[in-house]
Amino acid sequence: MISARVPPSPFVVVLGAGGLGGYLGAVLHRGGARVHLVIRGEHLNAVRRDGLTVVDERGEETCPTPASDELPPVARGDIVFVTVKAHGLADVLPALRRAGEAGAWIVPLVNGVDAAGRLANGGVPPERIIVGVAYLTAFRTAPGRVERQGPHGRLLVGRPSHVGSGRPAHVLEALRPVPWILSGAAIEMEETGEIEVESWRKMMVVTALTGACAMGRATIGQALAESSGLPRARGLVAEAGAVARASGVGVSEALESAAFERVCAFPHDFRPSLIHDLARGVPTEVDALHGAIARIGRTVGVPTPLHDRAAQVIREAERATGSPLRPT
Repeated sequence: MISARVPPSPFVVVLGAGGLGGYLGAVLHRGGARVHLVIRGEHLNAVRRDGLTVVDERGEETCPTPASDELPPVARGDIVFVTVKAHGLADVLPALRRAGEAGAWIVPLVNGVDAAGRLANGGVPPERIIVGVAYLTAFRTAPGRVERQGPHGRLLVGRPSHVGSGRPAHVLEALRPVPWILSGAAIEMEETGEIEVESWRKMMVVTALTGACAMGRATIGQALAESSGLPRARGLVAEAGAVARASGVGVSEALESAAFERVCAFPHDFRPSLIHDLARGVPTEVDALHGAIARIGRTVGVPTPLHDRAAQVIREAERATGSPLRPT
């Protein structure tokens, strides 16, 4: 528990507080920030009734965090972390547009590489958008309960170069005291001037994990142990890197190699969240991941056969009942 308390402002809203969002909201709440979770269904009912239970290296703790199914009113300088699934972004655009127009900072922590563009195209003031890239694994394991997995915790934030002027001189200053609170939970928030590169770095890792597990129908360790596993994962990374470079993003071969090494370092029994979504029978982020790489690849003239195949396998599994991709 963080003992020091922070001033009562700004107000922090977490929109889509599932695993990642729920954990961030709980950490900020127990650190003294005013936090409101926006969630739905059984998860919302459980949080309203019993609070949000968080499990991490400190043990189990329940946070009485306010929650609702709609974005509450926000003011200038407030912060809205957007942690919905990529395919759910369109549904929340009207609320985010109003929040941005009110002067709140809109911080998408959404898989994919086009969240800032989608927000700006949907009417969110570009000067109020701060893009985030999250390296933190947390899952909603039951209604009202989230669990952090693994010691890694890093949030990169920055202003995208293509969404307009009016950017804050120091992003971390705009988001204070969030970085200070998160550091107390071993989550480092860092500002970067190359947020597009960092978004593609994560895209390479995530899509190699999802593609390898989907096409191998296995955990990442099992998938990489197959004779085709390592070449397949390396090829997925290389295709994504080639698409990024052709799109004008400075993804180097060294960064590609580092991304591949990161994939190989995951625990043997790891399954990415997309595979868990398949197991739950809910829509996946395949269109924002493999689908996006394939679409951008066609636009810039880069073939992506491995991502095409991964997208096909995942979409077939989404349509199937009792999919072989479902974890046991």
